[in-house]
Amino acid sequence: MILNNKIGITIIRIISFLFRLIPPPVLILILLMFNDPSISLAAITLGLHNAAITSKLLLTNLHNQDNKKYIAMKSLGVAKRSSWLFGLFVKQANSYLAYCAYRSDIIIRETAILGVIGSVGLGWQLQESLSSFAWEEVIVILFAYSSIAIIGELINGKIKSNLT
Repeated sequence: MILNNKIGITIIRIISFLFRLIPPPVLILILLMFNDPSISLAAITLGLHNAAITSKLLLTNLHNQDNKKYIAMKSLGVAKRSSWLFGLFVKQANSYLAYCAYRSDIIIRETAILGVIGSVGLGWQLQESLSSFAWEEVIVILFAYSSIAIIGELINGKIKSNLT
């Protein structure tokens, strides 16, 4: 809502595209090159990636919806930001919040995986292996990460199947 103009929306779309383009595991590997492994680094990575995904959804839905209420409110003299909020955003708020609730399942699963990479032994070992150019160790660590991700998916699938 703060950047509710053409330039602001363009900036949000560019940033959103860049953070959607880079998957969280690769993003955390890039951030690990410049920072010490920690849970906060994993949280920042997930926040950037998931904010990019949800902002893309919101901007697409706002652009594709009927804007008659927005135009009517603007023509009645309501401020641009208020007419955007009550004329456009209110229609999308329920579906947007429902999608964010759905994404929370993905966020929780990724938090466990990236937390292991970012703060436990894998993060430290990966940083050491990258700094010493030990590519065999990097491959083993990436394999360990992939195994953790697959096990997380299997456990999550099992829990979902038991709940339904």
